[in-house]
Amino acid sequence: MKNRNYFWMAVLLMATLVSCNVTADVTLHEDKTQSIVMDIDGKEAAKIFKDENKKGKKDKDDLPKEWTSLYEMNLKKDKKERITAPDTIAVMKKIYVKGGYDKDEEMTDIFVKTDKLTNKELSLVFNKKDGEEFPVLDLFSKNEWDGKTLKINTSVLNDILIKINQDKECGFDWMIFTKDYRVTFHFNSEIKKIEGKHDLVRKVNNNTVEIKFNIDDVRKKGFKFKNDDSFITITTK
Repeated sequence: MKNRNYFWMAVLLMATLVSCNVTADVTLHEDKTQSIVMDIDGKEAAKIFKDENKKGKKDKDDLPKEWTSLYEMNLKKDKKERITAPDTIAVMKKIYVKGGYDKDEEMTDIFVKTDKLTNKELSLVFNKKDGEEFPVLDLFSKNEWDGKTLKINTSVLNDILIKINQDKECGFDWMIFTKDYRVTFHFNSEIKKIEGKHDLVRKVNNNTVEIKFNIDDVRKKGFKFKNDDSFITITTK
């Protein structure tokens, strides 16, 4: 965890303890890289934190108000807690975060943006380790993009959403999964074909594909997928 999931444990944990909304835009570049812009809307969580803070139970660290790289944040930690792995540090220099605040200076949003990242770099930062559950992040780390074809691994959605519907123990998944969730993939070239079908994946236009769901819909009795292929392959022209 110290090398791979420092960011997500430090940032997502404080933002997704209760219902939040996640919006992410992923741009697929022809040089086989991807760049991500993400907004974690935690206004409902902020209300809970505010009540806890009044009770003297503040247990979170606020993020900077200006864009700051994970590398810079890492340098501000005690030496014994800093990440030192060279490969991870190189990627941390490409990822930036900042917090959004209300009039009472309570953090309500987390904003994330990245420079261009390769498949390997995405896997290094977003992958889970040692049994930790980060299902939403799997939509980034387990996808494969070769500059022309994107292979989306939707099997994680199938597994965890069915568990939630059946009220089965999901461990950390309950914190990571949010009320409203949307990831939009933007292609520079037009989409030529899409192989595989999934209820949560749809083509928005000739250059855009979206994954979207509301967790309340998933919890409804009788919920099940009509189309739930484990992989969706999108090929561009």
